[in-house]
Amino acid sequence: MTGSPPSARPFRASDYSWIVLFLRSRSLQRPAQLGAASGCIAFGVWAVFMMASSLGPVSPVAVFVLAAAASSTFVAAGSWIARPWPSERVSIVFVAGAVLIIAASLFTFTEPAAASPGTGWFAFIGVYVAFFHGARLLIVHLCWAAAVTVVLFALSLWTTDIDLWFYISRLVVQLSVIGAAPIFTQIAEGALRRGAHNSHHDPLTGLLNRRGFRAAVGDRMRPACPTAARVGIQAVLMIDLDRFKSVNDTHGHDHGDRVLRRIARIVTEACSDSELVARMGGEEFVVATSLPVATATDLAERIRQSIDRSGTVTASVGLASAAPSRTVPGASDIDDLITRADQAMYRAKKSGGNRTVCDGP
Repeated sequence: MTGSPPSARPFRASDYSWIVLFLRSRSLQRPAQLGAASGCIAFGVWAVFMMASSLGPVSPVAVFVLAAAASSTFVAAGSWIARPWPSERVSIVFVAGAVLIIAASLFTFTEPAAASPGTGWFAFIGVYVAFFHGARLLIVHLCWAAAVTVVLFALSLWTTDIDLWFYISRLVVQLSVIGAAPIFTQIAEGALRRGAHNSHHDPLTGLLNRRGFRAAVGDRMRPACPTAARVGIQAVLMIDLDRFKSVNDTHGHDHGDRVLRRIARIVTEACSDSELVARMGGEEFVVATSLPVATATDLAERIRQSIDRSGTVTASVGLASAAPSRTVPGASDIDDLITRADQAMYRAKKSGGNRTVCDGP
């Protein structure tokens, strides 16, 4: 309802759309795509070099598997460069394919011990998973990567006369790299989410602030992935508390803050999860909704009456709605809705307050 980013805790559940939109809003989506493509190309080049190595694959089947792995990663790199950002489902398929390709490639080597350094590719995929897909998929990935690494270690012991303690120490390093990089990525991403949350939210009420509201409206009009549906804003409600200054003057600012928090709860409880609710500053709140005008009018009245029943203050509510259209309103249309709703709210105030004024399309 408030459009807040998902939990800022490390090891949180995934919210793929939020992080993709975050990157795009800061012009980082294209660099991220190029980074993913670079990793795919690097793996493909590594696979080609290992095919030329005496320690690489020897049998026709093993050579075919490694060649197919190299080819598929070059194709994946081209997709990252040429195509839009993938949907969450396609991204998960990419992760699954990548870890299977890495594992299959490592088991083509003539000497399992020579394949062990290649387990570092799991760390690259782990960082991607930690950043975009959260803790659950990361745990699955780490278990798979650790299992492949341990199996390669066991095969090395079985097939090669080696220094046991040297290879145990190398196994410890490999598992540490595979696990540490994604885990630290999760921690850093949690810090990023906290920063984004604080910059977009009002500390007093927990609602979106003006900046956060603008960003959330933009996210509704520009979904994270091209295949996602755009959600239009069809109406905007501006809510301003009547004679709120007298509350502060009579009872003090601490009491006024408690009133604002109470009003924020009233507004959010009247709205559904599909509405965007924000505190625009002072005693002014805004609601953006995809509801048609008749239903939005009912919502505005329900909010006004709930505030009136609180017994502390009343509110003037202005409502502006978009004209029925097959197209989703753009940024200029939203600005127009906000301006018209603000003007309607001031007309409600001039008429005595504690009322709703509608400005139709």
